[in-house]
Amino acid sequence: MMRFKGLEGVRAWLSCAVAFVHWTMITGLAANGYIPKLNTLADQAVLVFIVLSGFVISHLITEKKESYPQYIIRRFMRIAPLYYFAFFVSIFTATSFWDFTMWAPWGDVTPQVARSQEFYSHVRQFGYFPYIASHLALFHGAISETILPRAPLMFLPPSWSLSLEWQFYLVAPIIIAALANRRTALLLVLSAILLNWAARKGAFGQMGYHDSLLPLAAFTFSLGVGSRLFLAKAAPFASYPFIPVVMIAAFLALNAREHLYIGCWIALLPLLKQGDWQDQPSKSLSSLYKYTCQSRIANWVGDRSYAIYILHYPLFEALVVLFGQHLRLSYGQSVLLTALTGFPALLLLSDLAHRFIELPGIRLGQHLTRSVSHARPATGG
Repeated sequence: MMRFKGLEGVRAWLSCAVAFVHWTMITGLAANGYIPKLNTLADQAVLVFIVLSGFVISHLITEKKESYPQYIIRRFMRIAPLYYFAFFVSIFTATSFWDFTMWAPWGDVTPQVARSQEFYSHVRQFGYFPYIASHLALFHGAISETILPRAPLMFLPPSWSLSLEWQFYLVAPIIIAALANRRTALLLVLSAILLNWAARKGAFGQMGYHDSLLPLAAFTFSLGVGSRLFLAKAAPFASYPFIPVVMIAAFLALNAREHLYIGCWIALLPLLKQGDWQDQPSKSLSSLYKYTCQSRIANWVGDRSYAIYILHYPLFEALVVLFGQHLRLSYGQSVLLTALTGFPALLLLSDLAHRFIELPGIRLGQHLTRSVSHARPATGG
């Protein structure tokens, strides 16, 4: 199987970036003006995650050649056990956080007061069952705001992207198969454009802030899928294309900050399939990439990046409640202790979750796929 080095390290940086930004949001540091708002950083990191998902899933489908039942079982068991654990924990941490913050115990600096009040009002109006059911089905990201308000972000906000990825997983083999033929590939592209246009016109309802419905994220996934197909056929880069990458990054920065993830991904591609670079600038960049994305530490964190991504939100909420409500500390003391204990605790918790939830789920998925492959249809006697 063709291998692309450093992807786990990239995941490590992305998951840590999202966790840090959400920490500033949950503690209110950004909203209170103590540090700049970094929401764009988290958004762009998640978008790179989505592109990377399109890239990796396309790679797995192309290389493994497994049946659809085997593929979907493996994908489900890869994400579901840890997701369900985090989701049920988040029901308690989120409601505790809402209860604590909605009454503004720290006055004007209390974080996310309006948000807590809004989410609590939706839960009281619609009840817990619709939200829990939609999350269990992993389709909470595809539900319109007009049907179930804030469904993609309820209880466990980072899971909106997980629902989006699940939607992609379900149709990814069909997409890859269609791209193998020019006519079906053209039909697929036209269909994606039409569905994206219809979704943005509100044909599927109002999806809120995040593009958590698959047609709305068609381009993002397509960038990953197309990159994988391109790199499979392209020769290794002779040197790093500094000038084109800088020009693309500058254009995006000046014209569309929300699309910076495209520049980041394009800058990453030559590093995924680099040749024997001889010029010093390219060699230096390659060494930097190896140090930051291929080191043991980067790989260790990358292996736990999914756990970091899905567990950081309930952990930080729980710590704010612990320090602010149960220990009755001041806002400043709570924020400081959340920082000092939260990030080490996140690494420890992610490691435990990786070892005892994520890996067993992956192994169970492998066992189930072997069972499917060994199954034979019954013959009549």
